[in-house]
Amino acid sequence: MRYLFVVNPVAGKGDGVSKIVPLVERYFKDKGGNYAVVVTKTAHEATYIVRTECKKGDAIRVYACGGDGTLFDVVAGAIGYPNAEVGVLPCGSGNDFIKTFGIVDFLDMDGQIKGSAFPMDLIQCNDRYSINVCSTGLDAEVVSHKNRLKFLSKISGSFAYYVALFISFLFNIKNNFEITIEDEKPIKGNFLFAVAANGRYYGGGFLPAPNASPHDGLMNCLLIKSVSRLKILSLISKYRNGEHIKLKNICTHLHATKMTVKSDKEISVNMDGEVFKATEVTFQIVKNGIKFIVPCVCTNKLEEPQLPVSLLYDLSGKAVKPAFDAKNVNEL
Repeated sequence: MRYLFVVNPVAGKGDGVSKIVPLVERYFKDKGGNYAVVVTKTAHEATYIVRTECKKGDAIRVYACGGDGTLFDVVAGAIGYPNAEVGVLPCGSGNDFIKTFGIVDFLDMDGQIKGSAFPMDLIQCNDRYSINVCSTGLDAEVVSHKNRLKFLSKISGSFAYYVALFISFLFNIKNNFEITIEDEKPIKGNFLFAVAANGRYYGGGFLPAPNASPHDGLMNCLLIKSVSRLKILSLISKYRNGEHIKLKNICTHLHATKMTVKSDKEISVNMDGEVFKATEVTFQIVKNGIKFIVPCVCTNKLEEPQLPVSLLYDLSGKAVKPAFDAKNVNEL
């Protein structure tokens, strides 16, 4: 097995190199192994690096050392290569995808190397792939503003999301959408935003999809109707805590494999923090699209490993709805 660590030097507080490189080098100095550390120099360079290494054909584990944007780029490079497994050494401002796995320590190097890789779904939109959360409308505008704010060293994580939300709040809060779930009759109306979620968290800890599982072959589709600005302010805390799905008169929440959103004007589209413009987008699940390394968990049945229910806790330590079955698993 070969190990590749792709470090984003500007992720989070810009301390990825000083935080991750010594951790990796210290481990392999003691344990030995075939590894390489690459520090990226330009945006999206990680995708090219990972694809080049995966093409060599041997078994390789690639670790995204940064935030969710770095993971997005690494996944893009590893897609289509069955010899590749993807992991995360977190040093970004959010690292929201791994929050789905609760109390697992993703900075445990021994756990990372010995942990099993589990099949995870992806969400496809055109030629792009998301491992975590996609959105359109106001929510994607917030992400767009948040990306601009992240270059200010004192604004990061959930605070940056709040600032970006305030900026977006001043402009358009209504989107005339035609939304089609699977091949059912289109839903037409004014919406704040629409979300297609594979993971549970984003935006520095917001919980748009508390019941999402990245392993069940389904997206959590979330539609939020347009409401007044005053009402938006009252919804923010509920949205952060995942309580919005109880608001049946505002929120439509369901599971599906495909969702298409059409707009009468160009809108922002977010995929794991990467934002682009479109008038129509289709999000579609790719079942078992990538193999993802979960540290400290190993199984003898590597072809179809399953995570233990005991790993699924939210950040407060409370048990949450299991997203995986517990079968044939031994924890290190």
